[in-house]
Amino acid sequence: MHRDKRPNLITLSLLLVISGLIACSQEQQSNPLMEADYPEYESEPAKLYISKCSGCHAAPLPKIHTVRQWPGVVQRMQMRMKNKAVQPLNSNELAIVLDYLQKHARQ
Repeated sequence: MHRDKRPNLITLSLLLVISGLIACSQEQQSNPLMEADYPEYESEPAKLYISKCSGCHAAPLPKIHTVRQWPGVVQRMQMRMKNKAVQPLNSNELAIVLDYLQKHARQ
């Protein structure tokens, strides 16, 4: 008697649920890579930057641009947010994020 060795639908469904639970539990834990890559990771400016920018994409590392480049990058993202009907940073948030990015920018 030949037995089909492919996983059945129930097995695949269980594997999917388990992998989702593992991924969620890992997200709850501290992420050492993020902490090492984003200066002052636990600070309010860093949290604001990461939360606002990661809504659409991974927040770029502050050292990826120079002090002079960051204002243009941030303004371009503000325009993209508006075009996608996403609430852009208000003036206070913009100042905090830009200060954070420029403080930790590439020289």
